[in-house]
Amino acid sequence: MNIDALATNINALRLNIDALATNINALRLNIDALASIINALRLNIDALASIINALRLNIDALAAFIDALATNINALCLNIDALASIINALHLNIDALAAFINALRRNIDALAANHQ
Repeated sequence: MNIDALATNINALRLNIDALATNINALRLNIDALASIINALRLNIDALASIINALRLNIDALAAFIDALATNINALCLNIDALASIINALHLNIDALAAFINALRRNIDALAANHQ
């Protein structure tokens, strides 16, 4: 009877050892899956770092574009101011020409009056 109980215990121990081996294999598979997840996460982090670097470059390029645009706008304002000065000078020249023409007419009229 003790021998039967011992045989039963040995069989139960064998089953427990088999179950333990199965659990160890499952644990190995879970560790491998976790390693794959960690590797995928590393790749995603690397991809995110690349995206952030590209975004930084785009922001720098946008800042340079905005600076260039501001410079162009300032130059345009200076050109508009210069054009306004030219137009004002042209008005003054037209006024002076009109005054000269009026004086010339008066001189012609005076000459004509002297010859009559």
